[in-house]
Amino acid sequence: MQKEAKVLQIIAPTKPEWRDLPVLDPQEGEVL
Repeated sequence: MQKEAKVLQIIAPTKPEWRDLPVLDPQEGEVL
């Protein structure tokens, strides 16, 4: 699960349709 979370943290910003997922942006420190 943690591996998937790290992958999502990398991919999420490039996939607008994923922005609804509770993924934390490591740089912003907030939910995308």
